[in-house]
Amino acid sequence: MDFPSIPQAKHVLNMTNQAIAATQQLRTTVTNVFEFLRDGMNADENSTQSSSNQFLQRYQELLQAVNKDFTELEKLGNAMTTVPELSVTPLGPAGQLGMESSADDNSLFQNTLLAYQWYTKSHSRGQIAHSTFHAYKRTTSTSATSLLKARRGLVSNPPQTVKPHHFPANQLDNYLSNMLPRQVPDLSIKVIFSLGSTRILHITVEHVFFALISFKSLYIEKIIVRGLDEDILNQAENPDMFTSSRYECMRQITDHATSALLYVDHYPQLQIDLKPRFILTWLQNYKTLFSDSCNKCGKILSAGVPPTWRDFKTHAPYHSTCK
Repeated sequence: MDFPSIPQAKHVLNMTNQAIAATQQLRTTVTNVFEFLRDGMNADENSTQSSSNQFLQRYQELLQAVNKDFTELEKLGNAMTTVPELSVTPLGPAGQLGMESSADDNSLFQNTLLAYQWYTKSHSRGQIAHSTFHAYKRTTSTSATSLLKARRGLVSNPPQTVKPHHFPANQLDNYLSNMLPRQVPDLSIKVIFSLGSTRILHITVEHVFFALISFKSLYIEKIIVRGLDEDILNQAENPDMFTSSRYECMRQITDHATSALLYVDHYPQLQIDLKPRFILTWLQNYKTLFSDSCNKCGKILSAGVPPTWRDFKTHAPYHSTCK
């Protein structure tokens, strides 16, 4: 919120006083016109032509005075600057401080508003710190209680959490080869490289592109997207996970896929088998890459490139410059 400086406030106050004085002058001249018409002409003056001319001349002078005062008031009104709106933040009775004419009182209102904003921000951050501390306290207390019960023999088999990097190899192969293809039936999925806990999947989005996805156990390390007419293997006959596509739209989709990996990593509470499913479901929406129009501009092509961005929640298509 922008506040008027003291010179601006003084200027507005000066213009307001001039406008009030001009309004009073206009009321006086208008009153003179009506009083003159009320008195009219004397009976003995109605008979002479000169008296009639003098009456009309005086009436014309009074009207010209009214017109002059009205023009002056209109100029003052147009020259006045608009006072910034200070009632956006609800301060209750403190908002009345802005009606004071003294510059010191106006600065008091400004300082009060700044103090209120500082208090609101501090209160909000205090609430966040309070909730974070109690969440940490509950987690620590739960862990300590579980450990104490385990030492006392009250918990025979404490729950074990399987981490993505320690997923059993046989279960990993079964998941990537059988379970995952059934979850996203519109994609062609096959394992083309397997060494230790590393797997590389070849994903084909029908008639659009293929993607190479590198898994470290059940954790996705990298995604690269290329056109259907581009090479899958490098000169050593291994899956090429480093060469960028020669097509601009495929390079953009690779960047967006990397963003999708970062997005899904922000949700550690998700089960480890749901993250690959999320990524492949998101890639599945590119099957209409060359026919979808942008949800913002309504066009199919922008700078010769189709809408390569898909929203993570709604899967709506957007150009990279429109998202």
